[in-house]
Amino acid sequence: MTTRQLTAQDEAELYALARYAFNLPSTPNRDQAFQSLYDHSAAFGTGEPLDSGFLSTKFDVNFHGTTYAMRGIGYVASYPEASGKGSIGQLMTAAFDEMQQHKVTVSYLAPFSSTFYRRFGYEDAFTMTTHTIAARDFPRIAKSPATVVRTPFADAIPAMSAIYANQSATKKAA
Repeated sequence: MTTRQLTAQDEAELYALARYAFNLPSTPNRDQAFQSLYDHSAAFGTGEPLDSGFLSTKFDVNFHGTTYAMRGIGYVASYPEASGKGSIGQLMTAAFDEMQQHKVTVSYLAPFSSTFYRRFGYEDAFTMTTHTIAARDFPRIAKSPATVVRTPFADAIPAMSAIYANQSATKKAA
């Protein structure tokens, strides 16, 4: 079984595998989102044709005021005929080697099974709590002179970045 880092020429094949594995129909928005994610990730795969693969997406995370290089593992998928043959383990090793070369400190994923990913060193690091509050329980507030304007996501990035930077600076000062 040959493990390799995928190239731009492998994008369609990995996308087809991910759509099959996660039962995702192709839509223009999903196609564009996957292409953007692929462009900003290291992709790994096995087989000719591709039978297993995933994306390792580059991020920075701020942990208690210190920024670390992080990789988010996603779209982990195998066709049924490749399942259970160790290809994901080999791909994880290749991804960890790539992370070590680039001095990546942290890697996150949202596992379908904590038990499965624990064998690769992943552990639950976050918990999710859901709170349901009835609308009637929210306090009434006075009308505000503020306005809401719908903006394309790309146009809103500078404003969101400024808010995030201000929040981060405020937390450091506290």
